[in-house]
Amino acid sequence: MKILLIYPPGWIRYNLLPPLGIAILATTLRKEGHVVKQCNIEIDIVSSTHRKKTKIGLEWVIKRDVIKQYLRGHSAPELVSFLNFLSNYQDWNSYDAVCFSTIGELQVFSAAVIAKYIKNLYPEIKTILGGVFPVSMPEKTLQLLESLGSQSIDFTYKFDDAGQRLVDILRSNSSYKTLDYAPQEFSDANTLSITDLSYHRPTFDFSIGDQLDLVKSIYGLSSSSPMLQYLVSQGCSSKCAFCTRCQKPVVLRRPSDVADDLLYLSEKYHTKLFKLECNLINPSKQWLQDLCKAFVAKRLEIKWNAYAKIGSIDKAVAEKLKQAGCMVLRFGVESGSDHVLRILGKGYQVKDVEKILRTTKEAGIWNGVLFMLGVPGETEKDVEQTVEFIKRNSKYIDSALVNIFTLLQGTRFYQNPELSQIRIFRD
Repeated sequence: MKILLIYPPGWIRYNLLPPLGIAILATTLRKEGHVVKQCNIEIDIVSSTHRKKTKIGLEWVIKRDVIKQYLRGHSAPELVSFLNFLSNYQDWNSYDAVCFSTIGELQVFSAAVIAKYIKNLYPEIKTILGGVFPVSMPEKTLQLLESLGSQSIDFTYKFDDAGQRLVDILRSNSSYKTLDYAPQEFSDANTLSITDLSYHRPTFDFSIGDQLDLVKSIYGLSSSSPMLQYLVSQGCSSKCAFCTRCQKPVVLRRPSDVADDLLYLSEKYHTKLFKLECNLINPSKQWLQDLCKAFVAKRLEIKWNAYAKIGSIDKAVAEKLKQAGCMVLRFGVESGSDHVLRILGKGYQVKDVEKILRTTKEAGIWNGVLFMLGVPGETEKDVEQTVEFIKRNSKYIDSALVNIFTLLQGTRFYQNPELSQIRIFRD
């Protein structure tokens, strides 16, 4: 089959990182004998706008009424510039299937619009929706599509197992809408395994093309190198009550394989900049030290960033991280209140957070800290303690992002709502 993988607009208006998800899916599908093309519509829009000096409106992605109007067959003037832009893609009819990889809710909206546009022209093409958003919110994904009146998505599911489920769907001749999801059993045991994750060997093409220089010029960036994403692990050893990612055991790449792959990618794409994709870079202190050792031994001389948990990083490890090229660590601290940390099941106390932020900062690493407000059971006093925590540790915090608590299907909060006095209302 001939397959088009699309990264639709709407998550981050202009995302400089070539999408990793569709690159991995492309690898899997090609191994199955499919002909695959990747399309980052988000960056295509940036490129077109910069070259032609014409604005392609995306304001409609936050207007459900406008989207509903179009999806139900009515005219939608606010969509005209975007639909005209889609007409520039002349080869829609050459594909047997179009697959969308989505991260956020707004990308689901734009994917539904693009699917409708394609179906209006070529109703026989299969359209498939997947990605991070369906994984995190499977029920909400179908509810969104139904509320919008979308009939143009044939299959909706979570992209999992390196695209194997996508392969199964493409082999099927049936036409139905489904979403694979089953609540997972939680385990208190931290299961770690190390594997080669052979299907993620970096044979995939990031399809950077000549758009990178255009995007960099828009942002005024001086670097001539792209930042690439690279998957180092799957699963999560933490047991946060609000997160779905702890449902799977941690599978780690061998440090020597990671070093080999990054050297390959660095030379192929002429870059020293990487975002190491993982839920946390330090599920095991020994593995992290081995990773740093492998980077130094290979003389990679790369610069990279990653997410980390509170723990497993002392002064010696922090110095090794810096030596291995770590520039930024992002910590999901969530709160400056021990009370809220217990509710969330974080497994550490405020004093532990302060210690690790000080340690990494003194090693020369940029600390990004994520917080969360609106946690069930959180009080005004807890919020005040978080504010005081930020003030008290400001010299160790380089950037901070505050998120609002969201109840996700499959989390401990969702499975046991009564324990947190949560009421779930269903239509």
